Amino acid sequence: YPLLGKRVKGGLGDAIDVITLLGTMFGVATSMGIGVVLLNIGFAWIFGLPEGLALQIALVLVAVVLTVAASTSGVDKGIKWISELNIWSAAAMLLYMLVTGQTAFVLNGIVQNIGRFIFTLPERTLQTFAYESDGAAWMAGQTLFFWAFWLAWGPFVGLFLARISRGRTLREFVIAAIT
Repeated sequence: YPLLGKRVKGGLGDAIDVITLLGTMFGVATSMGIGVVLLNIGFAWIFGLPEGLALQIALVLVAVVLTVAASTSGVDKGIKWISELNIWSAAAMLLYMLVTGQTAFVLNGIVQNIGRFIFTLPERTLQTFAYESDGAAWMAGQTLFFWAFWLAWGPFVGLFLARISRGRTLREFVIAAIT
């Protein structure tokens, strides 16, 4: 409304709503597809479950049930509960890896990987695989996927970060977003 004014109350506003809805649907489907495949492989590797469509369908059903339960409970209750569960699960996993894993190797790897990320970022940002024999085909296939993924999620991530960053300085925002 701030950009288009009263024109959002007609065909233009409806078109924007449809595009937004389709972008959201494709973004959620893409994220769900990637996540389910990764969980399927992880569960098969850790728990010995068989990889395949049955486990993937079960994972989708669990995710849908949790999402519906959290969404219908409201932001203050259900979404907050899911968010806190996610944070505590991640913290528990990190603690488990640090206590039972090769702690020195993990910590050394974190330092080295951060350094490698910073050092190779310009090169990787400008990489087009021009000198690879099948580089153009790989870039053509990956570019469409990543553009579609970012176009679907970019506006939501931007709005989310803007909303939670209200009242903070640009420096605080950048540091928090990168971290």
